[in-house]
Amino acid sequence: MNKKLIRIIALAAVLVLLGTASVFADTAGAFDLIETSPAADSTNTVAQNVAVKLIFNKDVSKESARTANDGIFTITTVNVDKDGNETPYTVPYTALYNNAKYPNEVWLQCDEDLVTTQTYTVTIPGTMVDSDGDALGADRSFSFTIRNTKRDNTIYSILMIAFMALMMFLSVRDAARQAKGDTKQQKKDASVNPYKEAKKKGKTVAEVNAETAKKKAKIEEKEAKKAAMKEQIRKEIEEERKKARERSRKKHYRVMKAAPISKAGYKVSEAYLKSIHKQ
Repeated sequence: MNKKLIRIIALAAVLVLLGTASVFADTAGAFDLIETSPAADSTNTVAQNVAVKLIFNKDVSKESARTANDGIFTITTVNVDKDGNETPYTVPYTALYNNAKYPNEVWLQCDEDLVTTQTYTVTIPGTMVDSDGDALGADRSFSFTIRNTKRDNTIYSILMIAFMALMMFLSVRDAARQAKGDTKQQKKDASVNPYKEAKKKGKTVAEVNAETAKKKAKIEEKEAKKAAMKEQIRKEIEEERKKARERSRKKHYRVMKAAPISKAGYKVSEAYLKSIHKQ
């Protein structure tokens, strides 16, 4: 009797454990969004031509899921005009799938470059289904901000100018050191007595003069190359500065000199001119 009771209790415990495990398995395997790229609230790392990556814990790449989920995702923002008026805007995109390599992912490739420093919100509705037909259940959304590319260009220009200036400084310094050494050598060559040198080396005066002339020619050739390199670096730095100035005033218009308004196609009425003269 006791053994029979023990067996019944043990069997009941096993059934309870199996039921509990089944419930937990169903809960753990619920269809859900597990990661996004860009990450939520990203600011200074998102490019203008971003492709939004949605990563789920289940396969979403089968044809049935693609058809059911066609066009349900949204990428929205708020455009602000020069007068401060706000207009909601939905970004067009193309949904991309790769069932061979990334069956659990959906990529939303924006069909246009996004606006620098502007914030965008991606929404995945709860009606989205996986390849088994299970729904997400609740809406998911996250936002990100496009990085400031104007600031990137400014920093890049400053770094380029600094780099070119450093290169020029090092080149000029090396050239000055070399020139100093060459000057010493030239003085040494100039102080050589060709007659004594010819007697010392057992050569003719003409041969000694030819060797001296050859050395001088090599020194002059080196000096010419250094001068050309220095000029090239100067031109590159000036060109980079010019590009930086052009970028900085690309959207700014300046009056270079005074000119009559008639050159712009405007005319002043005679009545207005007469009123000015009367004053």
